[in-house]
Amino acid sequence: MVLLSGSLVGSSATELQAAAAASPRPHVCGLLHGKARLSVWRRVDDTGLASYCRLLARAAGRLNTDPATAAKLAERAHALLPEAAGALVLAGRAAVRRGELTVATKYFDRAATIDRRSVEAPVIMFDRAFAAWRTGKRSAALKLYQSLVPRASLMPSRQARALALLRAAHLTMGFSATAPPHDRAPLLRQSIAYLREAHRDPHHRLRRDVSLSLAMALLVAGRPGSAQVVLNEDKNLDKWAPRPQADYLDRTYDNHLLQALSLERQAPRDAASHYATYLSDPRAPFRDAITKRAKTFRGQGQR
Repeated sequence: MVLLSGSLVGSSATELQAAAAASPRPHVCGLLHGKARLSVWRRVDDTGLASYCRLLARAAGRLNTDPATAAKLAERAHALLPEAAGALVLAGRAAVRRGELTVATKYFDRAATIDRRSVEAPVIMFDRAFAAWRTGKRSAALKLYQSLVPRASLMPSRQARALALLRAAHLTMGFSATAPPHDRAPLLRQSIAYLREAHRDPHHRLRRDVSLSLAMALLVAGRPGSAQVVLNEDKNLDKWAPRPQADYLDRTYDNHLLQALSLERQAPRDAASHYATYLSDPRAPFRDAITKRAKTFRGQGQR
């Protein structure tokens, strides 16, 4: 991420700080005058390019708080410099935040056609992968997450890093459910590795989501003992449930598994109900492992 210095005409310091946190430096704004130390959003002599970079700075600053305005600013910037990719990237990221995921993928694809580097920063890959996943491009999303995970430490916050790993893990687990037998175990191991990496850092609001997801992955991988170790680490997992549908799940009915695991210790009847609901769905995979867990969890949870 780029630290901002100096000032920008027409933008507040708060907007500049938000821009730095929300979006990497557009390439065209980083090579102004050929000076390596020139800040991403500093003024330049070229009026058109200065206006372009200023609009992108304002759009990046509004991205997470006012994506509609960010989209309009990105459109204005693109009109000034249509041969550059930065405005298209910001328009795509604004579309993700507005739930317009098909529109977002089109913006990202156009930007990649202009400049492949423009869509390779971790925060942008994070949005690209989610948009691809939720518009049915699952294989493309999986490849993006596989590229993102080794660079997840570059995400702007611990929460964002944890969410990236959660999404990658659940999509990978989803692929394992329908994979040929010889591919299933490697995919589950990959999912578990992502979640163990996220589990090493408990200092974010998704820590229980990570713990429950890790227990779930271990359980469906045939490692109930290891799953129980993870569950035993947090005596207050029941505080996780109930909760709204988590956007990192590959399948909506997996929410029943997470809720069942969270409630085993404190509310076993409710946990049993969630297991039963999961198993009643004919699409639900990993039936043998979940059926066995549903029959045995009460004894394990009281050890």
